[in-house]
Amino acid sequence: MANHTVSSVTSGKYARQISVAAPGPQGAQGTTGPTGPAGTTGATGPTGPSGVAGPTGPTGATGPAGASGGGVPVGGTTGQILVKSNNSNYATEWVSPENLPQSGQALSGIIEGGSADTF
Repeated sequence: MANHTVSSVTSGKYARQISVAAPGPQGAQGTTGPTGPAGTTGATGPTGPSGVAGPTGPTGATGPAGASGGGVPVGGTTGQILVKSNNSNYATEWVSPENLPQSGQALSGIIEGGSADTF
């Protein structure tokens, strides 16, 4: 139904007469009203994918020197041979070659605490 403008109204004791005129042209747009209040915050969205790995950083500074290891023990004389004295780590001793067994002889008694291995 079209909008119409009432141009006149006549009323009497029992009747009422209303005259309706044709609508006029649309008026100019009014000014913008004030901004309404902010709405509620929406739910948090899903976590996005991880980014690509960055480049490798520079090499760090050289650390301090470590403690000395077992190495070759001090001592011994020219011609002596360094041999294991028992099964413990770094357990060695200097032995003169004449105190070593010949091929096929047992080692027991030559190196204190050693086993009876043979060459």
